Amino acid sequence: MTADRILLIENPARLSIDHGRIKIEREGHDAAFAAPADIAVLCLHHHTINLSVHVLRALSATGAAVLVTDDQHHPSALMLPFAGNQALPDRLQQQITIRDSDLAREL
Repeated sequence: MTADRILLIENPARLSIDHGRIKIEREGHDAAFAAPADIAVLCLHHHTINLSVHVLRALSATGAAVLVTDDQHHPSALMLPFAGNQALPDRLQQQITIRDSDLAREL
């Protein structure tokens, strides 16, 4: 697995599995593809994203997390696989620390 790849979906999209890859379809754009094993975190940052359970299963099989944000763009839900990626909690803590230090600089 690529340890640092975060796939951020910020626009309306439909995610499905096509030949073992995650297929990302957006209106007016060609489909994009990503290998589940290349994703550490899938961040769903828009309220009209649709995805199949097959996508969730493929990501969990490779140890990826799925993060959902709320209307204020804050994390609201996190799905972690049972046989998870051991580096994920450390990586998420690093991101929280960076965010907190950025917020402190703004004050």
